[in-house]
Amino acid sequence: MSKLIIIFFLFTVSFSFLKNKDIFSPSKIYLFYYFIFFLHSFLPGLPKPVYFLCFLIIFIGFVCALLESKVIKKKILAKHTIDESDKKIPKIIWLFTLIPVCAQIALINSSGGISGFLESYGSRVLAWKGKGIFVILQSTGEVLNLFYFALSLLKPRGRQWWGLFILHTILVLLITGFSGSRTAILGLFAQQMIIFYYLSKINIWKIASVTGLLLFFAMFLGGIREGKIKNLDLSSTENTISEILNLSYFSYGTNPLMLIYNAKNLTLSYGKTFLSILTNLVPRKIWPEKIDSGGVFFTKNYADDMWEGASNLTPTFIGEWIINFGWIFGILGYLLFSTLILFFLVKKYKAFYSKRTQISYNQCLRLVFYLSFSWAFSGLIIGEVTNVTINFVLTKIVPILLLSKALSNLRTNKKIYAY
Repeated sequence: MSKLIIIFFLFTVSFSFLKNKDIFSPSKIYLFYYFIFFLHSFLPGLPKPVYFLCFLIIFIGFVCALLESKVIKKKILAKHTIDESDKKIPKIIWLFTLIPVCAQIALINSSGGISGFLESYGSRVLAWKGKGIFVILQSTGEVLNLFYFALSLLKPRGRQWWGLFILHTILVLLITGFSGSRTAILGLFAQQMIIFYYLSKINIWKIASVTGLLLFFAMFLGGIREGKIKNLDLSSTENTISEILNLSYFSYGTNPLMLIYNAKNLTLSYGKTFLSILTNLVPRKIWPEKIDSGGVFFTKNYADDMWEGASNLTPTFIGEWIINFGWIFGILGYLLFSTLILFFLVKKYKAFYSKRTQISYNQCLRLVFYLSFSWAFSGLIIGEVTNVTINFVLTKIVPILLLSKALSNLRTNKKIYAY
């Protein structure tokens, strides 16, 4: 079965490139996510039902490549359109950046200061309960930084401009680091690389090198975070390669599917984990019995609540459908809903890619929106619906809409939009 998975994956990758040469199209990003987090599916030893689920996940990548097939293939050099309001835009970006900064300060103060915040960091799932709004708001800096970077590439910039941008990037990385998310930290650099690819020139080998370094760094951080690297001594014989690099990354997708397969009887949520999108922001102090999100429900019912609320597993997108509606209806729901999302994703991709000859503020916003959408959908294959959806809406769509409105007011002669 693993050989069939490898063959189908390679076929889908080849089909994707045949239909669309763009190396950062939605299907390429999606399939890259699969390769990293479902690499275990390329090895023998998994049950046939798990291989079948992996086949379906790859199939969604095939559908995505099929929908991309009408995208313009010819690469055309970008034409830049800038006006006198250009210098005012960084001030708007810095003004909006006060939101994540203030959210981080509020989170630190509510934890009893810096010392209390650092002490609560290891058990943040429990310690930060009821403070989710601060965690969400502190994540809005990423999309602001991506737009800032895209704007920086529209024309040659001076030292002062790049100095302020680097300072902004450091600030965003610092805030993101406090959130405890390795994916968010490295995702910022990865998306900056993609923006550089679209708005400037970058060699394919440099892209591969940067991607490899980011992946290595992510696995290394994983080893440190989970305490597997002893005393940070990489030469120590106590540290194995798997401990140093945290190779569990490659089975993030298959492990939850194995837990679902090994369950004697499926405990179903009947769609309630999806409804938690509407209730998740309500603090448990106000509503103690609020609906559990997919990760919480999955950990309680399929992983014996092994961390007692201190941490949770994510069920994967297809897994969450199964633990809600069972094998048959869950798989059907997954296929239908994934295809529906792809229609919107490819539409936003075409909105940017088909007009890439007119790189302007509008196009920068379209590019950032497309990247955020594609990143969210690809991340969904190993995540939970509630967390991914809320973060996408509140930390990506809302800031982009606010930027669009602010830029439209700044340039009264032309409306700015990202759609």
